[in-house]
Amino acid sequence: MNSLELFANGQQVSTLRLEATIGRTHLSRVHADARFFGNEQFRLKPVPEGWIISPVPGTVNPTLVNNAPLIGSQPVSNGMTVTVRGADGLNLELRVISEATPAPAPPPAAHVPAWVAPAPRPRVIPTGDLAEAISGLQDLLTRIEINSLQSQQHRTNATLANTGAALTYLLTSGSKRKTVRTVGQVVALGGVLYGSSQSNHASNLDAQNNLLIDSGLSVIELQGLPQLRLESNPDAVRRFLELVPRLGVQVDVVIKSQGNRLKNKSLLGKTNQQLLLNALHIDIVNNKLRLNQIVSQIDRTKTFPDVSGTFTSQISTIVATKLRMEGIYTRIIIGVLVVLGIALANINPSGTWIFLAGIGFWGINHFFPFFPQSRKLRNAINSLVEALQNQSTVQNLIVT
Repeated sequence: MNSLELFANGQQVSTLRLEATIGRTHLSRVHADARFFGNEQFRLKPVPEGWIISPVPGTVNPTLVNNAPLIGSQPVSNGMTVTVRGADGLNLELRVISEATPAPAPPPAAHVPAWVAPAPRPRVIPTGDLAEAISGLQDLLTRIEINSLQSQQHRTNATLANTGAALTYLLTSGSKRKTVRTVGQVVALGGVLYGSSQSNHASNLDAQNNLLIDSGLSVIELQGLPQLRLESNPDAVRRFLELVPRLGVQVDVVIKSQGNRLKNKSLLGKTNQQLLLNALHIDIVNNKLRLNQIVSQIDRTKTFPDVSGTFTSQISTIVATKLRMEGIYTRIIIGVLVVLGIALANINPSGTWIFLAGIGFWGINHFFPFFPQSRKLRNAINSLVEALQNQSTVQNLIVT
């Protein structure tokens, strides 16, 4: 059977071999215009002759195939373009890949007695329609969990290095011997540089994990969910339902660790303001929302608060132009107080207090903004992150 590759703006998003429904959650990481897609925008289904594409009823913006509205089901041709009205920056392309008939699967390996190989048992992928999703998800989870452990170790190393650098400097800076002071400064600088390097390694691993988690969620959405209720092998269903919470654990780890960084983002610059206003599209937030949606689709007894709707409602009253001006005013106030304080410090003791007032104003305003638009945005971000952090991974999933 031919497989189907889905490209978005020239970037391969997925390789499909089973029926799948494409929507906003699959494409939000590629381009912000994915917001014009519905949660379920169009369907792709394999048939004996190839593939067909069909619209999902009820979408707000129509699907366009080769710039023509998609009215009903039609065959997929190699290189077919798919767009959605309003999403001008997001262009999809479908490529049909011919595949040779697969060779028969080898017979299962003979059972090896535990006394011969008591080490970790080899990974067994149950056969069935879910086998491909299980295999892909298992591989991704292995990489994610290894990265997570390494990232934690790097951050521990960074903390120890920075602590050691600070202690070394404090213990040697007061020495009467210049050699001791010099050695202490060199060691302290080396510790700071090593700590910075370890922090960078951890950040790179965290970024890799965000991409791997996104891929894992796509495997579940595009390969797992379409086949879950059709799977006849109970071992495959059980294995799949064990892997989903395992991925959820990693999503929770990310939202708890990186969510606090999101809450502490500065509101003074236009770039950060736009980033926070579009927080639902940030990887760590979007992945958590996708996980909630997946869990609800698998087990309809599991429900989650509509945190995205609440956040959208909270920021709907924020005026972007006023928010930007508040950032400018805040920077002006801080700059004037700091510069004036430095200028007066050598002339009048009040200069020191003016300088400290500027630093204090910046610190207090960062966490408790004085201006109304900035305060609304800070409260909305804090509420969003805290709500997602308080939603623990769902265990004991049941197919309903």
